[in-house]
Amino acid sequence: MSSCSRLAAKARLALLELSGAGKKDQASWDRAHVHLKEALTSQPHSPELRALYTYFLFETFQHRQARDFARSTLKEVSRHDLYALCASGIISYLEARENKQDTKEAVRERQARYVRSAEFFDKALQLDPMCAIAAQGLAIGLAEGALGNSNDGSSTTAVNGSSSSSTAITDAQSRQRNARDALIILTKVKESINESSVYINIGHCHIARDEFERAAENVRRICSEDLSTFDD
Repeated sequence: MSSCSRLAAKARLALLELSGAGKKDQASWDRAHVHLKEALTSQPHSPELRALYTYFLFETFQHRQARDFARSTLKEVSRHDLYALCASGIISYLEARENKQDTKEAVRERQARYVRSAEFFDKALQLDPMCAIAAQGLAIGLAEGALGNSNDGSSTTAVNGSSSSSTAITDAQSRQRNARDALIILTKVKESINESSVYINIGHCHIARDEFERAAENVRRICSEDLSTFDD
């Protein structure tokens, strides 16, 4: 068997272990990890293997390691690696969303991570305007207000610290506009990605626009059709 065939076999074995593993099947994860490390030792700069290893780290909830590995791909292998760009965008977004602290420093860090996430997705779209994963990532950030006017996604207040009705209206209008723009993107995304996550995101946008029946339609679409799903 050639070296390329052996590498392909190890990659397939790793995928089989990963796809057949339950959330707590550490033994399968360990076997998949061994196969991938052996393959990467022989071909450390293979874009396909590096993408698969990033996927493995993400699927086994090693998000920090996945972030570091994806970014090392961009620095050491190719700054135009589409998979690494999308993975970096997703992980930056998750890190921002999971930062729930209300301190000024935390708010600044959260916003910086949201912006960084958008930069990764934007770069991916420059390389491939048809990249649905990057487009959906930008749409989610836009719909949730992560890229909007507020630093932390919450309503702003008047200068004197009290709530302002005019400011509240502006924020509400901003959310409506963001949800509308995100819907335009997601409607195009669903033409390429036929999975439940897209319809869930579309439903969230309709809810933000008080279009509850249209939101329900998208939920019913998930239940009535055979759509691919993923675990949160």
